[in-house]
Amino acid sequence: MDNKPLLGKNIIINGASHGLGEYCAEKLSDKGANLALISRSEENLNRVLKLCDDSKKNILVPVDITNPKECEIKIHKIINHFDGKIDSVIHSVGGGMGFREPLLDFNDFIKLFATNLAGQSLINKLVIPVMKNYNKGNIVHVSSVASREAIASVGYNTVKAAINAYVRSLGNELADTGVVISGIIPGAFLANNNAMVRFMETNPEGFSDYENRLPRKKVADVSEVFSLIEFLISESATMMSGSMVPIDAGESKTI
Repeated sequence: MDNKPLLGKNIIINGASHGLGEYCAEKLSDKGANLALISRSEENLNRVLKLCDDSKKNILVPVDITNPKECEIKIHKIINHFDGKIDSVIHSVGGGMGFREPLLDFNDFIKLFATNLAGQSLINKLVIPVMKNYNKGNIVHVSSVASREAIASVGYNTVKAAINAYVRSLGNELADTGVVISGIIPGAFLANNNAMVRFMETNPEGFSDYENRLPRKKVADVSEVFSLIEFLISESATMMSGSMVPIDAGESKTI
């Protein structure tokens, strides 16, 4: 049995500058993976890189994934950097972008969709043919319990629900190729500078009230979510294509 299944694997982390993406970068680096870290903020990427093992194979890729021309150039750069072999992609980028108005402006809806799904789909379009060359690869998308519970803003609920449909559809299409498309549907969790941490810091009373309403009376730690992602990017996840996996400690009311 391979005791170091991620050693030498080439992994793209989209949204690596904070939160879940930052945690994935640090832990996957500890396990010997080579990382391509994507975010709009080069400054934050450099901060995250310092948390990782000193590997000359790691690469920082500051890019706005909602700019398709720029994104395509940068993804080809990553593919070339890893000599045409990409093992996994983790799409942890996304959010509601502060758009809380139920009747969203057209341009705001487009921004939400581009950030939460369209940019990721472009990366997949460029990376999946490379994975097919090796008849294997794993791509993981991060959704939210809001996609099924409609507990956040209209825009956020909608684009996260779109991720679920995208993963189910694309995963089914590619199930016979060896490329595994999957996703997670997490409940609330704490990670560096993510929305839940900001909620805890800016409104501790409201956060405490929210936490006490959860079935296990506490918000998850990012390490708990990472454990599922680690499985989904492994070669043991061959049956997970098209699967959206809940991980919410009973928070969701939907099966």
